[in-house]
Amino acid sequence: MEKIMIVDDDITNLAIAKAILEPDYEIVTAQSGVQALGYLEKGSLPALILMDVIMPGLSGIDVLKVLKRTPHLNEIPVLFLSGMEGIDVELEGFKNGAEDFLEKPLNAELLKIKIAHYLRIQRLKQENQRLFSRLVRIKAQLISIVG
Repeated sequence: MEKIMIVDDDITNLAIAKAILEPDYEIVTAQSGVQALGYLEKGSLPALILMDVIMPGLSGIDVLKVLKRTPHLNEIPVLFLSGMEGIDVELEGFKNGAEDFLEKPLNAELLKIKIAHYLRIQRLKQENQRLFSRLVRIKAQLISIVG
């Protein structure tokens, strides 16, 4: 079962997102950006992060910037949960590597579809990396045989 991290300072929003996703995914929650980063440094990594944009302390954008600068975390897709913060927040999120934005209140069906979509893309990226590594090994073997 794939793991999804939900980061939101509002416990009601956390509970709603968790209830929607828990039947299909292993859910890990954090109530702040600092708590999320602490978990990511210690725990097994989630396949995707669903994160509120506006939080006290470290905002979702701040956390995203840290993730994208950290080699073992920079490939985790981040989908933002957003109220009506405006286009500037979305632009900043996309410029810093966000995959998508979902409006609050959450639409359960849209949330599930988008998460499945981004997890499928993530699996295809990982498979592409495995195949490329295999190709490099085969090429090296051929060079050693021919060379």
